[in-house]
Amino acid sequence: MHRTPWTRAPFVRFWLFALLLLTSPVLGQGKAPPSWKAIERMAEEQKLEAAAQGAEARLAQAKSKGDEAEWTRALVRTVQLRTDLHGYETAVRFLREQPWPKGTLPRATLNLFYANALVAYAQVYGWEVRQRESVASSGPVDLKAWTYEEILTEAQRAYEEVWKQRQQLGGEPLKALSEYVKPNTYPEGLRSTLRDAVSYLRVSLLADSSHWRPEQAHEVYRLDLGALLEGTPKVALTDPGVHPLVKVAAVLGDLEAWHQSAGRRESALEARLQRYTVLHQHFTDTADRTRIRQHRRLAARVPRRALVDHGAGPARGDGASGGPRRACPLAGEGVRGHLPPVHGGAALPRAHGRHRGARVQHGLAGVGRAGPPLRRGHPPQRVHAALSCVLRGPGEAVGPGG
Repeated sequence: MHRTPWTRAPFVRFWLFALLLLTSPVLGQGKAPPSWKAIERMAEEQKLEAAAQGAEARLAQAKSKGDEAEWTRALVRTVQLRTDLHGYETAVRFLREQPWPKGTLPRATLNLFYANALVAYAQVYGWEVRQRESVASSGPVDLKAWTYEEILTEAQRAYEEVWKQRQQLGGEPLKALSEYVKPNTYPEGLRSTLRDAVSYLRVSLLADSSHWRPEQAHEVYRLDLGALLEGTPKVALTDPGVHPLVKVAAVLGDLEAWHQSAGRRESALEARLQRYTVLHQHFTDTADRTRIRQHRRLAARVPRRALVDHGAGPARGDGASGGPRRACPLAGEGVRGHLPPVHGGAALPRAHGRHRGARVQHGLAGVGRAGPPLRRGHPPQRVHAALSCVLRGPGEAVGPGG
């Protein structure tokens, strides 16, 4: 039978469409994303663009499957790689514009990571950021336009989102985020929940006077020390008009009461001693410091095991005092975080307190004198959770995977 061009045309169109499906990377979906092991190898070899593309491919796959654990992991890793490639501004905007998983733990992880990215950016570009003037804007996240205070307010907003879930997080052990969190070296039962981690992380940021406005630093003496020593102020933690030390007392008072109600006396004492440490750092009047030390001595009338190398003032973290080594310094010890290169780089030192007063790497800024300057372009990889935990860097956050 003779076929005209019109009868052959549908068959030609069918084969062309089939060929398009087989060759198109979007329609064909024939190539699986690289494994995490392959992505980390590319990152170590400084093939950053390829590594970022691989992480984004895994991100797209996780979102399509609704795999929230992989979704979180891929989003964190993609942002880290994008930061190294394009800088903080682009990476942070990408993080906020992406859809997030709905689960409590994934969202808590991403909010903590987001807050740390903001604080790290403020530290790296601190001088430049402090020169900016506020400009009214209701658009997307724009780190290039935000003032220093706006950046810190946004970081506190991210912490607030996690803080609202603290009751649920109280039932989760620190190891629930083992992909991202390296547990501390405290005795079993101390600072061992995600609620502890979130609380001490927030206190670390609030207690850092380098983030305070000048009037906040100059008006410490006006605060009611008695209320800060004993009370739990009922304040809005995101209100920039409330003094940071009042917020510290609110957070630690809340944590202490929660532990106390459950009969965890040592954990309650831990929160109380941390409160005294922060207050002793900022109240410099001799009479005030004597008063703080008196409160500490009264609080210390508990089993010796609960006194984990605490003191009202700079404490030692090298084990020389006989106490266990800590993963992070006390808030108020005068250390400032130092962020390492994105791919590998220096890991945490084996002995974090190798020298008394040694600066601890990879952390949020501490209170007091500044440490080594942060190098531009380095993304937030590790977060010291104020003696609670350390968010793992990319080399640790992802292991061999499929």
